[in-house]
Amino acid sequence: MRRDPQAYSTSCSWLACLAVLLLSGCGGTKLLREPRPLPVANPLAEAADARLAVRLDWVIVRNAESAWARNADWDEYHLVLRNLSVSPLEVTRVTVRDSLGSWVSAGADRKDLVRLSRSTVRRYRHSGLKVKAGVGGAGLIAAGVATTLGMGTAYVAATAYGAALGGTAGGVTALGAGLLLAGPAVLAVGVVRAVNNSRVDQRIQALRTELPLTVEAGSEARVVLFFPLAPSPSQLQVRYRSAIGSHVLDVDTRRALDGLHLAGSVSSSGR
Repeated sequence: MRRDPQAYSTSCSWLACLAVLLLSGCGGTKLLREPRPLPVANPLAEAADARLAVRLDWVIVRNAESAWARNADWDEYHLVLRNLSVSPLEVTRVTVRDSLGSWVSAGADRKDLVRLSRSTVRRYRHSGLKVKAGVGGAGLIAAGVATTLGMGTAYVAATAYGAALGGTAGGVTALGAGLLLAGPAVLAVGVVRAVNNSRVDQRIQALRTELPLTVEAGSEARVVLFFPLAPSPSQLQVRYRSAIGSHVLDVDTRRALDGLHLAGSVSSSGR
């Protein structure tokens, strides 16, 4: 049987386009070339005691305008810690308390953050609540945060569920009406995903602040911490040590982050 050259060429072109679409859309979390700077705004929340002042300047959520990565399933907290005392302070731990009362610690790397976020999604599902990265947050919304990164709502809607928490939009082997992608292209998708994930992890390591952290007397430190999803966090807690012992400082985040990542209730059939 003789193959029609024109039909064969058209088929190859279609497969090539399909591969490009999948390679561009299924690389998982991906660095952005030009993330926008953090907005200039009043602090989201702040608190102080006799020795330490804590200011929560911003929380970068999934696909926010100030995000440096696409489809990130974690939150990036930007804090300023100011030592009000006359001796050094050592900040040992920072945690956030989610709406179910669980304390969430900062993650060490991309893989750890995604794993813990998946665990949070399952935990909330068992409580009848649906978690969706990047939605809600009264204070963030009031400050005018967009979560589309200029990609267009159709793209965001298509990826919001499928690509969330390590998945892909539309699957790696099929697109549209069940068209299958050849084995080498599937392998290429896996390679692209691994490269993207590695680059994202390198950025996390470069940005995140190592704890414990010493803040000298009369000085301040800017801190960046990455947390797995903590829906509607009510409290941020800073533990630190001074010359006279250990201390805890709580920051109320309810007004700023109320409803963050909560997408609604889960029906009994969806549990």
